[in-house]
Amino acid sequence: MLLNLWHAIRFRLLGRCWAQGCGRLAALHSPRRWNRCLDTPLGIALTARGWLRAQGLDSEAADAWCRTNGIDPGAVLQPVPPANVA
Repeated sequence: MLLNLWHAIRFRLLGRCWAQGCGRLAALHSPRRWNRCLDTPLGIALTARGWLRAQGLDSEAADAWCRTNGIDPGAVLQPVPPANVA
């Protein structure tokens, strides 16, 4: 429990914001800005390999399935559209 508290404090003081388009130090956020960044989606995309891994296949089986079906394992399946962070 103390380790979790340490990591939370360390992130809040030294970490960077993960929201798409922000990237500022977390300590420089006002409470309003922090809540806005928490509501902003992350710039994440789902790849073919990631989707197959989420379905329960191991890495080798996922890559073999992609090669068999002519799909690039690193191809993005569902890109997240960029968020408008003002």
